[in-house]
Amino acid sequence: MTLIRKYAVMAALSLLIFSCSEDDGDLDLEGSAKEYANIRLVVSDATTNTVSIISPATAEVQNLDATHATSSVYPSGSGRYAALVHRAQNLVEFIDTGLELHGNHVDIHHAEAAFGSLTATGLSPTHFKSRYNQLLLFNDGDGTLSSASEGDINEETDMKTLSFDGIAHHGAMTIFSNGSYSVTVKDNTVEGTLPERVKVIDIDGHTLYASEVQTQGIHGSATNGDVALYGSVDGILVVASSGEQHLIDYPTDFGEVWIGSLSETFSDNLFIGSASGLGLYLINIANESITELVENSEIMKYALSLDETQLAVLTYEGSLQIYDLTTQTLVEEKSGLIPANDKPTGHGATLPNLALTEGYIYITQPATGEILQFSTSSLSHTASYTVSSTPQSMALLGYEMN
Repeated sequence: MTLIRKYAVMAALSLLIFSCSEDDGDLDLEGSAKEYANIRLVVSDATTNTVSIISPATAEVQNLDATHATSSVYPSGSGRYAALVHRAQNLVEFIDTGLELHGNHVDIHHAEAAFGSLTATGLSPTHFKSRYNQLLLFNDGDGTLSSASEGDINEETDMKTLSFDGIAHHGAMTIFSNGSYSVTVKDNTVEGTLPERVKVIDIDGHTLYASEVQTQGIHGSATNGDVALYGSVDGILVVASSGEQHLIDYPTDFGEVWIGSLSETFSDNLFIGSASGLGLYLINIANESITELVENSEIMKYALSLDETQLAVLTYEGSLQIYDLTTQTLVEEKSGLIPANDKPTGHGATLPNLALTEGYIYITQPATGEILQFSTSSLSHTASYTVSSTPQSMALLGYEMN
């Protein structure tokens, strides 16, 4: 869990303990449409340039015009900014919510969200990462990185391009707490766009530690700041900021399946891995184990809560499950929460998206142009927000405090 989120969790707990009279009624988990005041949802659209910013506590929806439609939306590490990645148009732009966490309170720099001045124009920008005030993009088109700090978002500038003798490929990267980066490398030993190796570079693109392990293909990355994990055909590739690398073997029942998507959790030792056709797995780097958490071949979307202690799983048939990652148990489940969706046969389908806070679940409905809100404690419907015509990608920003 990032330091900024740990501060947010601690601050929220302090408010609940010492200011109960003030918070009573601000978050009713049994059906009120009240969310924490400093939570924002940023939603892009599949067919129009509209980007909607939702403030659930007030039910206000602000619309902005992006440069293009069909952008992927990601939160910055601080929770203040959103990145809009227009892969097909070789452009990335940023939205500033105006919210800034200062220890035990949130400063509001401007009442409405606005576009920042920072842009990136790398070739086919795809994967986005943000930690420790850093912004990082992998550009699939030429195998480069675009980098900047969050403080640059409102400056009239472009992101810096880092070239490290890379070959164009479908890459991934992580940001270490010491300021260095791990990044995938394509050596062309395997056909296709997937890379085979990972190395560690500095902020200028110079190699600090060369690759030690060759794989048959890599996709997906996550980090606790000291160690990075990459999903590979051969197992989970573990890369330390000091350069050491090794593989964690998959369970024997994986067969030809491998984990191609990874997420951080509240614990520095625990990660979530997604194995297509099998389900979701807990990866514990303390004992180097991979154990099944969710057995389901029909997972449409999954999302971690803002404090990374809960996991929501949405299936194609419209059912939803919530898992407590601290106990690794199923705590809520409901069938038919939303209408069923057909499983796509390829890329490009616009499916419902998912976000999760302590008290609420948010699900996009591309068919109706709405965001549905449900209580995490009862899975009852608490509110609906009308946004653009075909909501596509959604990012959760802000802080769980009032």
